[in-house]
Order: sequence, then structure tokens, then C-alpha cells
Amino acid sequence: MKIIINAGIPLLVIGCLLLTGCKKETPTAVEFDMTFVVMDESGFMEALTEGNLVPNANVRIRSVEYGTEYSGVTDSAGVAIISKILADRYDVMVSRELSPEEVEQVTGSPQARLLSGQKTSVIYDGSKEEDTIYVNISQLGSFVISEVYYSGAPEAGYYFHDQFTEIYNNTEDTLHLDSILIAEAYKGYATDADYVHCRIVWQFPGDGTNYPVAPGEMKIVAQDGIDHREQAPLSIDLSNADFEYARPAHGDVDNPDVTNMIEILHDTRFDFNYSVFRDAIVIAKVDDVNTLEFDAGGNMLIPTEAVIDGVEWLDDVTDYSKKKLNAVIDAGATGNIPSYCGKSIERKRAGEEGGKIILQDNNNSAMDFDVLDSPLPWSIH
Repeated sequence: MKIIINAGIPLLVIGCLLLTGCKKETPTAVEFDMTFVVMDESGFMEALTEGNLVPNANVRIRSVEYGTEYSGVTDSAGVAIISKILADRYDVMVSRELSPEEVEQVTGSPQARLLSGQKTSVIYDGSKEEDTIYVNISQLGSFVISEVYYSGAPEAGYYFHDQFTEIYNNTEDTLHLDSILIAEAYKGYATDADYVHCRIVWQFPGDGTNYPVAPGEMKIVAQDGIDHREQAPLSIDLSNADFEYARPAHGDVDNPDVTNMIEILHDTRFDFNYSVFRDAIVIAKVDDVNTLEFDAGGNMLIPTEAVIDGVEWLDDVTDYSKKKLNAVIDAGATGNIPSYCGKSIERKRAGEEGGKIILQDNNNSAMDFDVLDSPLPWSIH
């Protein structure tokens, strides 16, 4: 609102006239170049190239505030220069795939591996021109959560029963889902690096070899394994889901043609429905779920070392105060999509090996996931 005094002169102008040196300046965005040096701490590159600098590494930085991404690739000296970035707080992710041939030179075993490293919420404002990112070696993830559709169906009121989780075998070997846990992290414990505090925990059935998943194959766990288009025309058909969370004793839908997950721990909610705003889930493997302990609030404690994968989403990806997962599991968060919009989140591709898609897994959902305009169960975009 512009306040005018009787003489017709804007009060803001008078204020500026009274203050020495007062003038209005339009803020300008200053662009600058940033140099990233990638160094391997594992000793692998030294064994391979007699040096610890990492060539051909992908360097990506993502603005925490705006989601803007910049990228570059390191040269033979392990250096990548990313030009014309703006001052902001960034998540930095570095990855370098190691081919089976490279790994065989060092270990004698031809197996795809990954060098990866990251920094989170680091400020680049032009005051320094170079940063070093350290990477370590890891196997490409075993099972990964490849897609989560949580937002709810569009133009169908508050319909969220069509939610699903897609789990993908990211290895070259056949794996089994038997007895693996899917759990929802509870709020308020993101600083605990040793345990994920869970209010809802379900488990895949099976005795060890009942539910194989081939390399590059994926399985769908549905909230309700039905054709949701009958209730929400713009939704999806999950009547062929591989598994579902069924609570028939509570009036829940139970498709006899879809294998039921096993309820381990559940709060008072009607169904295992993810929040359409912000939530976090993990998959984990423990020897005996009955031996897990509980915190004072009644949440089951899943050891961080047992977690296979985790993903977190926020309706505001800049507000890390709402995070549930410790950075050891997930250093960032994806999402930033409206509820009941029919969109989903999908893990990005890292590349292909022998015709099989390899999905990116750097324990940072902010950089590992894209937003899809519509869910794609049983498919990689």
C-alpha cells in the first residue's frame, strides 16, 4: 500500500530525502564459476591409476532453495568446473561408475561398483572458488525403492488408496524379498544415526526363497490391489499388484489374487497410507523382527545398519526441519509436489550394464529422484 501525505508526495520518498545516502537499488544476481576436485578415499583409484584423483566422475549440485541443478564431468585430473552458478545453499553429489573390467583389474572379480560422495547444505557464494569432494567405493545398491506414488488421485476428492511402492533389483544377481521389512519412519528422530524409529512396520512373506526378483525386475506393493479407476477415473489399475497392505479385520480391501504383506506393527490408522504431504519409508533386513526393541514412545527401532534403502519426501523440500531420516540413510528429500495431483517420484537412471538399467543410489533423495507427471508402475521412465 502506498501511503500519501496531504502534499501528495509519497511518504517513502520523503523518508529517503531525510536519510543521508538513501537510495533504492535493484538486487542483481551474481554468477560465478565453481571448481570441484574429486578424490577417492577408498584406495581403489590408486590401485587402478596410481593416483587418488577421479576422472570421468559426474558432479551435480542442486540448489536447496530453488531446486536448480548444475552438472559437470571431471577431466583426467579429477577436476570439474561448473560455470555460472548463483550464490545459494547446495547439495553436492558425485558418482563414478566402475565397470566390471576396472573392478576385475583391482579385485580379480568382474563386478560393477560405484564411487560416490556428497556434501549437503553447503553454501557457495563466490567467496571461494574450489571445493574438494571425497568419494568412497560401494556396491551398486541391491534392492532400491524405484518409485513411490503417494500424492493421491487427481479430481477424485481426497482419494489416496491408489498409493504404491515399487522395489527394483539393482544388481546382477537374483535376490529375494522374503522377510524384508517396509517401515514408515516416525517424526522427531532424524538426529538418531543408529536407529530408524518406526510406528508402522510390515514384512514381506516367505521363508527365504519364495519371492525371487530377477536382475532389473521390479515388484509393486499397493495400498489396495484393485483397479482404482473405478473409484477415481484418472487413477491407475493395481489389481495385478504383486503385494498389498491388507487389513480385512478393519474393513480394508483384500484382493484374494494379490499376496498380502504381513503386519508387524501398526498404529491406529485404517490402512498403511503414506502422507500425501511429507513422509519417509525404509526397506530393511533383520534376522528376527521379534528381537527388535522399542523406544519410550512405542516406536520399533530398526538399526540403521539393517536398512537397505530409504526415501523421504517433503511438500517443501527446503524445510529440512521436517525430515524424519538421518542423513546416513537419506541426506536430502524429494517431493515438492501438490497433494492429490496424480504425480509420483521415480529414481533416476545411473546408466546401463549388459542391457540392464542401473538406478542411481547416492542416499540423497533430493538428487536421486525425479518427479513424474503420472505414476508408472512396473516401468522405468
